[in-house]
Parts: sequence; C-alpha cells; structure tokens
Amino acid sequence: MTTLRSVPNHKAPWLFAGAAALAACAAQIDAQPALVGPDGSVEQPGDTRAGDAQAAPVADGPRSLPADRTPTPDASGEASPPLPTSGRVLDFQSGFLHTCVLHLAGTVSCWGANASGQVGDGTQTTRTRPVPIAGLADIVQVDLGASHTCAVGKNGKVWCWGKNNALRPTEVAGLAAPVKDIGLGDGHTCALIDDGRVTCWGDNDSGELGDGTTTARPQPVLVTGLTDAVQVSAGVGHTCARRRAGDVVCWGDGTNGVLGNGASGDRLTPTPVVGLTDAIQIAAGAYQNCALRANRSVVCWGRNNRGELGIGTLGGGSSRPVPVMGVEDAVQVVSGQHFECARHGGGQVTCWGDNRSGQMGGGSTLPEFQPTPQRIPGITDAVELETGGYHIFVTRRAGSPVCWGAGSSGQLGLGDTARRTTPTAVPGL
Repeated sequence: MTTLRSVPNHKAPWLFAGAAALAACAAQIDAQPALVGPDGSVEQPGDTRAGDAQAAPVADGPRSLPADRTPTPDASGEASPPLPTSGRVLDFQSGFLHTCVLHLAGTVSCWGANASGQVGDGTQTTRTRPVPIAGLADIVQVDLGASHTCAVGKNGKVWCWGKNNALRPTEVAGLAAPVKDIGLGDGHTCALIDDGRVTCWGDNDSGELGDGTTTARPQPVLVTGLTDAVQVSAGVGHTCARRRAGDVVCWGDGTNGVLGNGASGDRLTPTPVVGLTDAIQIAAGAYQNCALRANRSVVCWGRNNRGELGIGTLGGGSSRPVPVMGVEDAVQVVSGQHFECARHGGGQVTCWGDNRSGQMGGGSTLPEFQPTPQRIPGITDAVELETGGYHIFVTRRAGSPVCWGAGSSGQLGLGDTARRTTPTAVPGL
C-alpha cells in the first residue's frame, strides 16, 4: 500500500525481537507542483490527523508462481541494471514513492524513493530503474508501506526492510505461524497467518494493531478476536480484514468514518463494517477503503474531499459503504493516496479521485479532483492493477506493462523523475 500517516507527534518505528521493525512514515514527499494542495500546502508525513493522508493484496493471500512459464533470473548489477526480460512479471506493488515488482522466478526488484532504505539494495540512493534485491528467493507476495517494504516467502516467512535502519531484507521474528497475506500501513504492518488469525506490529497511536491498546509493539501481537480472516489490508492508521463469510471488520483511526461502522471514533479492536456481507476483495487507502462485492460492484467509505468515493460529488464522506457510480463489472479494486481504480472484466481500467499528478490518465491534471469514475484511454487488456501514492501500474495481457502519474522519485521506473499523464510503457518488463 501506498499510504502516509498524517498524525502529529508520530512515533518513531520500532524494533521487534531479533529483527528491525519496518514501520514508519515516508521520509520524502513527491515534490511535483501537482502534489501541492489547493491551499498551497505540500502533502507529507506528519500533517494533521483529520487531514489528507495499496493496493490491495490478492483476495485470498499471495498467488502461487505459475507452473507453465519458465522464469528467467533477474539481471545483476548495482546502480541501474537492465530490466528483466518481457513477460516475467508476476505482480507490481507500490508504496507512497517507491515500487517493487515480483518476478515469476520468485525474486524481487524495487525502485523509487530510498531515503529510508525502502528499495532494499543496501543504500539510501534514489533509484529510477529496477534494482534486484539480494537475498530473496521463492517470494510469493510483496507489499509496500510509506517507507518500508515486506516480502512473504513460499515457506510463510516474512522479510522486511526500510525505515528503522534496515537497508536490506531482515527476517521478522516472533510470528505465530506461517504467513499467507500481508498488509503495510504507514507505521504498522499486519500479517494474516495460515489459521485465519492476524498479527500486527509497529505504531499503534490509534489502535491500528487491534490488540485493544494504543501501545506500540516492537514484536508481532495477535489482533483480538479475529480467527477467520482471509485477507488483510492496511491504511494510514487503520487496518481492515475480510472474513471468510464475506463480511469485513476494521480497527484503528476512525477519522472520516474510514472504519465503515457508521461512526468516526477510533476502535482498538475489530469492528464490523455496516451492511457489507459479500466482499470478495478489500483495498485500504489513506482515509478511505473500498470493497469488491460478489456481484462485481464496488463500494467505498471514508473521506471524499477529492472524490475518493466515486459518488459524483466532492466532500461529505461516508461512514458506511456507498456504491461507486457506474462500476458494475469489476474484478479488482485498488486504493491510492486519495484516489481509487478498478479493473473491469473486459480488461478496461477506470479511476476516480485525485488527479493532480495525472492519475486519471487522460493527458491532463485538470480537473484536479474527479469524483466520477473515468475510463483510462488505451487500456483494454489489463490483467493486474496496482496504485502507489500518486501513480499507477497496469500489467497487460500482451505487451509491456504501463504506468502513469507522479514520478518525482523515480517511482515509475522509467529512468527519470518526470510525471506521466497518460499510460506509458515500461520497457523490458
């Protein structure tokens, strides 16, 4: 995911037993003019809690590596290695200002902002092209927070790196059982273990760890009362889990009604999302969440100042799920910083919300906020979709993956720091 925590006096990241805890705010901001708010303020970690602040993991945990394709090892090299050969991408994941790709070989490459070591190459140097991450093999899932990254291995172990002086992957100690799915917020991490329980660690200012307290935890702790989860997704200062029956629970910071329980207060333990009983995928954003329902419609709840809910109007928000306009055949939904996108069954992609970095893909940053879902031009064969803070990646059925949006930290992987307002092919992937 893809989130920034906007909480004053934000605590520093924490250590957990035997390993560095990766839980923190982004150390950089996307300095492009498009990221300056309407009031002239620049978005960055540590704004106000009530202010502006992923992608969702695979619906039932990380996917297995396809058996019908022969993987090719990643290129080696230090600064700007060649990109992997075409057709070797299993999944993209994006953080606020950095991006990683999971290759079919089970290896990982990352690029973008790296001030906290979130790229994982042992440096703090910004990378504008993918860099292979040493020491990772048989990886089945990657997820990204604001300035930290975690990977899940085929054996259920977890490695994290980034903020808190971990410049290379470090194994997480103290997990109760093998991990099936993982979700990264801004200052916390949560993992779904294979018996349906969820364990979290890191910052806990608003109860985002779900253990009934607001005490930060340097080691994984179990979420109270949750034993049948099948997916976990973390936002800025909150966390949500999809349960086996299709209902959803959320906990943590309740600002803007982001917990979906009809109220706006914090909750220290899992609280049901009102009226949602048939979710097949969830996506936690900054101060908004979305869910894909069994009938392929999408509902969202939380903040709507920039059209995040896709209901055709700005402002207001909702503490209960509301239908996104015109999205009735979706197969995936993802949440960015202040915008959302959906992938449709026919391979098309629509997005809505913040457009100040060209996230709507139409060649312009105007209007700045788009409260109605917009079809992304030229994409008709999408098979996977991922959003970062202000950027988007799409894996296509044929041809190179495409990306667009903010690029000031090299997060698009195109070798520069320019913004793209239309889908642009990522060569070599």
